Amino acid sequence: MDISNATERRHSPEIAAHAQKHKQRNLEKPATGVQDKPATNGQIKEDTVEISEEGRAAASRLIEITTPIQGFDNEEQRAERDQVREQWQLRVQQREAETAESNRQSIVQDTSSAEHFIFNALSGKVENALDIAVELGNMVFASAWETLGGRPWNPDTDLETRVANREAGRDLAKYIAENYFDDPKEAQAFMDKINKYIKNSELRDQGYVAWCAEMEPVKPNPPSAELLFAQKLGYDISKCATLGGSAFELFGNETDYKNFRDKYFAYEMERNAKNPNQEKVLRDPTWEDWKETLSDPKYCKDSEQYKTWYSDFLKKINSTQNMINNAKLMITDFSSNQKWNVVMNLLR
Repeated sequence: MDISNATERRHSPEIAAHAQKHKQRNLEKPATGVQDKPATNGQIKEDTVEISEEGRAAASRLIEITTPIQGFDNEEQRAERDQVREQWQLRVQQREAETAESNRQSIVQDTSSAEHFIFNALSGKVENALDIAVELGNMVFASAWETLGGRPWNPDTDLETRVANREAGRDLAKYIAENYFDDPKEAQAFMDKINKYIKNSELRDQGYVAWCAEMEPVKPNPPSAELLFAQKLGYDISKCATLGGSAFELFGNETDYKNFRDKYFAYEMERNAKNPNQEKVLRDPTWEDWKETLSDPKYCKDSEQYKTWYSDFLKKINSTQNMINNAKLMITDFSSNQKWNVVMNLLR
């Protein structure tokens, strides 16, 4: 790289004139607390940010010392570059720590979370109530969501690990109830809640819908007719947040979704013309009512697909519960469980 040419470009008349133009424009602005908005001629214009001369100089220096220049990368430059990198990494770590702490505070303030209940139950009884609540709450009902928008639960551990963590959490709760509660009724109420969260977590593993620890899990709705048609075309409908809803999430834009809907409506019209279904009025239908109706070809054109879906779901309940029971039998000691040790160390 030619340093002299780079210097000439930085100090060229064009750049100097451009900088002077911006400087003069700022000087001519009225001294108010609100910046003038640029004229848009009736069109929406994105907000802009003007960087100060000091900011430009700092950015220029950062680029200079973090970009090795062949033939000019001396020991002093390398030392300064390493220092800048180290400072940057420290800032990143600090921001990550601040984000983690903010998340901890948020989940403890969420009245529907296990962490909220545990924190309030232990406040004044242990020194590290917040830390224990976050760790123990995650063990008995892991709040591992794919997004905050409410997509299907996406755990980051396998079933056996979740069983082990839940049982380790139950053991810790017993220890806390026996050693940190003076009132036996209060201690029992604490254990009842923990057992409820663990049961809700087990049901969620079986396929029930449980958006939070405090919510009583419910059996999921089967896929909508629209999603069944998408599945027929080869789409993976398990990615959809709500099986009972639309297929829009499979496409992500209005144009492709509209093309799909046109095909779906044509498909439905053809089926209705060939085989119109009877209508069955359900008043306050239960899950079992829907199961019976949707599996009946007299009332539903997709009855065979729904029969398969209901059958598979009920099989999953039984097979998952068997796996949970077998995993519990394999647990003989909690001292090797990392999460259990973290909480026990906080209690000591």
